[in-house]
Amino acid sequence: MANEEGTVHHPAAEGPPPRDLEEATARIDALEAELQEVLFNNGVLRLQLDMLASTDIVTGLPNANGLLEVLEKAVARHARSGETFAVMFVGISALERVAERFGKEGLEDALRHAGALVGACLRRLDTVGRIDEEGLLAVMPMLEERGVPAVIARIEHILETVPMVFDDEDAIRLVPSFAVVISGPAASIDPPAMMRELVAARQAAVPGTAVVIHSGASWDASDGKLP
Repeated sequence: MANEEGTVHHPAAEGPPPRDLEEATARIDALEAELQEVLFNNGVLRLQLDMLASTDIVTGLPNANGLLEVLEKAVARHARSGETFAVMFVGISALERVAERFGKEGLEDALRHAGALVGACLRRLDTVGRIDEEGLLAVMPMLEERGVPAVIARIEHILETVPMVFDDEDAIRLVPSFAVVISGPAASIDPPAMMRELVAARQAAVPGTAVVIHSGASWDASDGKLP
């Protein structure tokens, strides 16, 4: 029907929207809600995967990937402001004996035990993680040479006073060895080179001793003294 102005009038247009349109709108809303849930779950999954990629499942401490991330940040701060830092390997020779006598579960218990004790000796800004089955690695920002002996003494003391105890077995003393590399004065530090220096110092250290060097400096592995 046309009105006086010649426009066509549709009475049905003034009524409620068609049922099919309501159902379609409801379905779109439901799909949008499902999409948001999927995006949220994917974000949570990515976060969990990132955590697993950088966390040791045995100790709950950072693994090699996580420690490398922390080291790279310390190197970047050193390049920007000259902030010193140290990387310390804490080797525990008794872990091999624990593995031989008590198997994988005993070794994992010992790693958790040692990780918790070493972590308790460090500052909040320090990061300790598991590097392998022979020991732990700590990245310690704002630590100078004069502060290293105090850290070593604390770790030695707590490992001595809180030994591992297994059922019906004597206490096992976790006597540590230490390899420490302190950032040198150079503005540029190469993390892979620093880790190679740490490996060399680690090989020179024996239980009950510490090898401490400056990154980039020559040193004599026979005495383990600061160059």
